[in-house]
Amino acid sequence: MIKALPISLQLLLSYLLVAALPLAGLATFYLASFESLLRDTVLESMATIADKKVEQINNHISDRLIDVEQLRKRKIILERAASLGYLFRTGGLDAPDYQSAASQLRNDLKSANAISDYDDLLLMDTAGNVVFSFAQNRDLGTHLRQGPYRDTQLAKGFELAMQTRQARLTRFAPYAPAGNQPVGFLTAPVIANGMVKGVLALQLNARTLETVTVNRTGLGRTGETVLAQKDGSAVFYTAPLKHIQDAAYRYRVTLQEASLPMQAALVGAAGRGVMRDYGGIESVAAWRYLPTLGWGMVVKIDAREALAPAIRLRHISYLALALFLILSGAVAYFFGRRLSRPIQRLTEAADRIALGDFSGIRRSMTTMNWAGFRMPSII
Repeated sequence: MIKALPISLQLLLSYLLVAALPLAGLATFYLASFESLLRDTVLESMATIADKKVEQINNHISDRLIDVEQLRKRKIILERAASLGYLFRTGGLDAPDYQSAASQLRNDLKSANAISDYDDLLLMDTAGNVVFSFAQNRDLGTHLRQGPYRDTQLAKGFELAMQTRQARLTRFAPYAPAGNQPVGFLTAPVIANGMVKGVLALQLNARTLETVTVNRTGLGRTGETVLAQKDGSAVFYTAPLKHIQDAAYRYRVTLQEASLPMQAALVGAAGRGVMRDYGGIESVAAWRYLPTLGWGMVVKIDAREALAPAIRLRHISYLALALFLILSGAVAYFFGRRLSRPIQRLTEAADRIALGDFSGIRRSMTTMNWAGFRMPSII
């Protein structure tokens, strides 16, 4: 079939096979290598950012646990924990002796600037009564085992401190006395002479973590840090999301519906890859588990932004290759026609000679000589 084609087209196809196809293959190989290198670089960057955020969050929580450890050992706490419990049980919140002791403790804490990083400081007696609240919220005077806040994180933190005798951080969850804002509680037992006199709790607002979670350094225009925690078989998100309004502590999905990176993070895995995020958008992501909070963390950036240099280079390379093929093909076709024209005329002359027609021989020889072919004279 190729032999039936004009010589100029045969030459053009030969050129494409010999020159253009290897060039296209080389360009494709180069682009694939560049994309792979860029993807690895971006993934390494995401992993570095994720590790940095883990370190910052762990340091932040560690500092808060040190705060509650130091506070529970301060003299003003050791002295007031037992006395406030006794005064509350014997006279209630309105008793003059209780009012005087609570006011004195509040003034001491304010003078010492002891809780400037916290929304509230609470003291509970060993029975579970909230006997002191620096902010004097409506949880003051309630019972954590039988009262309206028995199912809150404060109640769980109280029980945990009583059982373990260690400082702990509860989960963050909306808390009614805090205006339904998400808060966590750093709880620690107050121990004097080997006896537990009560439990100290520092109320920590989730906003304190925003300096880490909303920091988008290195995450470009579409990047974000996604945080979530498990609640049974469900997952609810603990930080704002770019693609879902008012998601923090409100947006909840089943574990199977969560993105694969978040599923991996919540079971304690660490990794990185190009995967779909919670909004179904292809992203370059790194994921980690935060054991101090019980949260999964995914640091990610949309793939279309992260891999934009490779996409642009691909478009430019393919456009340049197409233009090169068009221009060089046109030139090859033009010279192919110039080269094939005298050969075609010689072939036609040979056909006429075979038929006994010698009238066009000299004209064909002249044409061939003009084209660069030196033919011997035969007539």
